[in-house]
Amino acid sequence: MRRSLLVVLVVLLGVGIWVLREQTMTVHADVPDDSSLEVVVLADARTAGEPIEQLARAHTEVCVAESVPGATVAAFEATQHPDEHEARPAGRVEAYRIELRPGADAPDRDQLHGCLEDLRVRHLRLEVEAMTQREGDRVIDRET
Repeated sequence: MRRSLLVVLVVLLGVGIWVLREQTMTVHADVPDDSSLEVVVLADARTAGEPIEQLARAHTEVCVAESVPGATVAAFEATQHPDEHEARPAGRVEAYRIELRPGADAPDRDQLHGCLEDLRVRHLRLEVEAMTQREGDRVIDRET
């Protein structure tokens, strides 16, 4: 009786661990070669005189290399600040549009978003304004 109860408990524990593993495991999806990921970031430089575009570009390259294996930065360009009519925070704020090719699956996009906002590079802070995943001309996912 005790032995069968022990076997049942071990089996239940094994099944429970398997279920938890399946629920918490990151699953990556294949991304088509013709896909792209467009990211719009606001770069806030807290000191005067720093080359904000160079710092933002370096920050982006580090995060892409760490978060989205196989993707390259196809475009990095200044764009219009999305909230020009609103008061800007202290410091200098510039907006940039970044395009990655190929795009990224959902777990890699989440990791890229976190890296861009959490990594600090010489008094520079990036804030992700939007992420748009495309496959060809179709918008697959948009986050704002």
